[in-house]
Amino acid sequence: MAIKTVLLGLGSNVCQDKLNQGILLLGSLGSCVVSDVISGQDYTACSRRTYDNVCLLLSLTHANELVDLLDIFKKIEIQCGRDSRRKTAQYDYEVAMDIDVLAWQIGDDWHADGRRLPLKPHEKIAAKQVAKQLFDWGVIY
Repeated sequence: MAIKTVLLGLGSNVCQDKLNQGILLLGSLGSCVVSDVISGQDYTACSRRTYDNVCLLLSLTHANELVDLLDIFKKIEIQCGRDSRRKTAQYDYEVAMDIDVLAWQIGDDWHADGRRLPLKPHEKIAAKQVAKQLFDWGVIY
């Protein structure tokens, strides 16, 4: 079934310009509400780099299947400079853009990827700014 609204988590450890580029590209797919930028260290402790993160609630102009959206988001990551060849076994690597699907709406019902729950602390803060109702309804936590 087609998705009409999606809650995304975006992050970059390169520069805030990459984050802004991703937001603009996603905004071309519909209307969006963006949280404040939350900056912090890598929660996995695999990098010394500072990450800039936001959550974005995107109401799509055209509904899409999840598999098609994942492909679109992967292409946007690449447009923003994401290069999987830069991810190595080394401790520190660049992530120009990372887009994670946190929740999505099909019809009137919201769904979340159970593997992403509970949300990370920075995701919770940002998601509450743009989609507090999803916490109230128990979709995300």
